[in-house]
Amino acid sequence: MKYPNMKKYIITWISMVCILGLSSCEKYLEAYSPNLVTVKSISDLDEVLIGSVYIPSRTLTSTTSNQLATWLNFVDDDVNTVMGASTATSPIDPRASSAQMNFMYGYTTWQYDVSQSYDKTSSFAESGTWKDLYARINICNIILNEIEKIDVKKDHEIADYHRVKAEALFLRAQFYFMLVNIYGQPYDVATASQTLGVPLKLTHYVEHENKKDQQFERAPLDKIYTQIKEDLLASIENFAKGSIRETHLRATGNAAKVLLSRVGLFTEQYDMAKKYAEEVVKDNALLQQLPEASAEFTFFTMENPEVLFSQGSLNFQTSFSAAPRDFCVSADLVTTFDAKDKRKNVFFKTTRYSDSTALNLKYKNGIHQSYFSDQFLIRSGEAFLNLAEASAFLGDESTANTYLNRLKGNRIIDYKEETLAGKELVDEIRAERRRELCFEGHRWFDIRRYSVNSKYPFSRPIVRAFGVFTDNGTFIQKEEYILKEKDPAYTLQIPADVREFQPGMPVNAREVREPSKVINIKF
Repeated sequence: MKYPNMKKYIITWISMVCILGLSSCEKYLEAYSPNLVTVKSISDLDEVLIGSVYIPSRTLTSTTSNQLATWLNFVDDDVNTVMGASTATSPIDPRASSAQMNFMYGYTTWQYDVSQSYDKTSSFAESGTWKDLYARINICNIILNEIEKIDVKKDHEIADYHRVKAEALFLRAQFYFMLVNIYGQPYDVATASQTLGVPLKLTHYVEHENKKDQQFERAPLDKIYTQIKEDLLASIENFAKGSIRETHLRATGNAAKVLLSRVGLFTEQYDMAKKYAEEVVKDNALLQQLPEASAEFTFFTMENPEVLFSQGSLNFQTSFSAAPRDFCVSADLVTTFDAKDKRKNVFFKTTRYSDSTALNLKYKNGIHQSYFSDQFLIRSGEAFLNLAEASAFLGDESTANTYLNRLKGNRIIDYKEETLAGKELVDEIRAERRRELCFEGHRWFDIRRYSVNSKYPFSRPIVRAFGVFTDNGTFIQKEEYILKEKDPAYTLQIPADVREFQPGMPVNAREVREPSKVINIKF
């Protein structure tokens, strides 16, 4: 059943949000219904896009929120937690750090139930990412339906029509890419048509049958990635015809091309990945110049020529101080950087609070409203790596080496170009991708896809050290947790409230996890 006007569309949207197992429907209705009911022009839809689809940047005082995967950079092998007592006054409030560790415990140690704190005395909502992204997707669906009903005649109206349509398509694709890489299995080309991803909702109205327990079925991976690809191709076509917004806070054609090239890598469609990454690199894609000394230099600023698009908040404003009861950069990551790599001084720093490594100035430090997200940021540096990786898998090793060397030559002092081949070339591209894109939301998804790659699969265990402290900050013990190769915990469980509301929806095979080792350490 379709509805003839926008007022009924907003009602269907609220119903869909409730059907997906979400909450606070009355608040959503209050927040969004005025904008959607009064849509009459492309400009109105543009405002809805800004207010209800783009993820705003917020000043975060804590990462203890499940909104939009605040935990994403805390689950891979680039992080660890700090052990032991501080050698100096800690820079973080023990109560705040305790809250953060309680929230992150279930995620960073890959628990079956991520909502529980370490001592099981606190629980946290786990459906924030699911809820938020599906709400934004449905607004995209409404915009894409409604925009075709608006009569546009003037040149600037036609240009705006294409831009708004392009942005809505791009955002829907980006949100589904995030959802399927969190709640769906890694994309294996041999099994993608049989492996479940997430529900694929593209209509602007409610599809509801009262007698069905499962209102929204989980679509197979190949269907979801095909939709992501189609959305991005359509967005690129419309961006080429549309008006231009000169800000990295709005999506662009080049951002869509980089994301499409990433999708090509994930699905092993290397021709597509190479084509669109190459278009971005050839379209005046510059690399950020880094200082050779350890000067105060922030990598992500408005002057960075690499940044193509970013939305959402920065989750590192209160994390990675490398103080006890906080997170630190893993030694495994730090040791992969060459001694002359200029990124080491910018990205990392040693501290007086422990023997661990802190995140330095890849992002601006301190509590602030950041315009650079650690999850939804797209930049041309990735395009260089996507082009190199796709070329390597296609057997075009000359192109792969050219762009890998170009990136590394920009980052490493007195760099001497290398010519690599075969698996050695692919391994180095993967290693450089880890170094270059660390803490930008890529690593977790990358190690998932490497594990099922049909030509050069790669997987290894990840060991997480988790420090246990008292409420006043006294160190108690170190616990070690292991994420095995191809462990089911590389995929999050469907949120509990969604499972309860949709009892027929298949769940993921995530396991209960106990520490593999407990070590009592005295200081």
